[in-house]
Amino acid sequence: MKKMIIRVNALMVSIWSVAVMAAADEAGKFKPNIHPSDLRCESLVNPLGIDAQKPRLSWVLKDSGQESGARGLMQVAYQIVVSSTPELLAKDQGDLWDSGRVEGDQNIQVEYKGALLDSRMRCHWKVKVWTSSNLIPAPRPLIPSSWSKPAMWTMGLLMPDAWNAKWISFPAAETSPWMRKEFNLKAKPDAAMVFVNVRGYYELYVNGQKVGEDVLSPAVSDLRKRSLYRTHDISKLLRSGDNCIGLWLGRGWSRSGIQARVQLNMTAVGQDVVIGTDQSWTFSPSTHSQLGTWKWGDFGGESIDARRDISDWSQAGCKTGDWIPVAQCDTPAGIVVAQSCEPNRIGAVIPLAKCTALGANTWELDFGTNLTGWLRIKMPGLEAGQKVVMRLADKRFQT
Repeated sequence: MKKMIIRVNALMVSIWSVAVMAAADEAGKFKPNIHPSDLRCESLVNPLGIDAQKPRLSWVLKDSGQESGARGLMQVAYQIVVSSTPELLAKDQGDLWDSGRVEGDQNIQVEYKGALLDSRMRCHWKVKVWTSSNLIPAPRPLIPSSWSKPAMWTMGLLMPDAWNAKWISFPAAETSPWMRKEFNLKAKPDAAMVFVNVRGYYELYVNGQKVGEDVLSPAVSDLRKRSLYRTHDISKLLRSGDNCIGLWLGRGWSRSGIQARVQLNMTAVGQDVVIGTDQSWTFSPSTHSQLGTWKWGDFGGESIDARRDISDWSQAGCKTGDWIPVAQCDTPAGIVVAQSCEPNRIGAVIPLAKCTALGANTWELDFGTNLTGWLRIKMPGLEAGQKVVMRLADKRFQT
């Protein structure tokens, strides 16, 4: 019996030795190049205008030598550095926060624990980690990563007194007005952020150029309780001399009419410049207007009058059209918070699948799928005053 036990033990030792040698051989082949990637703040990539004073930071581990990620690795510690400038971050100087080495495997929702963050602050950050591989026999050495690529976030307007802009409103009949403001800058600004708080929908334009690719901004909210504002970096769109900022507005879900508050904060030649909505801004009816009611099951339609087009409405020096001063209004009910979700964007351009003539000057355009979006159509040869009617449906139109 004793001899049998000795043989079993010897066999177990032999198996263990083979396993260790195999693991060591595998570890010798395993040369990870680990780095933290996909840095996010409040679940967003480089967000602008957040209003969380203790933002939550996240990252994932990637191995540049493996497409599928960091195989066999587990994070055992991390270090986060947050700086007020990219130059300080490059020097590993976290004047806002240096977490030091923190033991643990947490890599999502890591709460910022640095200096108190104020409105409009710009924060630059990066992270490095220490990992351990289960492909290496114990005791396993710690594998330090390089620093991640830098990421950033900016703070929004955290307190009511950070808003210098006034609330403005429009006549009830205006469902899709243009509004604008011209201003002169002695020098091109080093930084310029615009905060847009609209009860309705908006598109933002600077010197004739649409800002961003998003549509139907801001996201939908219950305006009886809260309205959302968004932050846009327009530093590259401004210039020395005359400038113009414009918004194309829509009533959307605001039953009491469109109300807006816009604030532009700039830094130029070391000085802060603030331009906010007040009665010096002007508006004009746009080419678009709403038809019918706006309620469940009956959202009416839209009229487009191309004769009212003002091609340079959002450019400095525009002299076309009748521009009317906006009206200042009381602060609407409900709280104001930064939009914390991704903006709406166009997902795809869907080509026409089939065009069928239904009669004289009547055609059916079939896109082969149900969709929500806009129709882009070119109709050459139309004369001023000529009328085109479009009916949209998810089933074939019967004449």
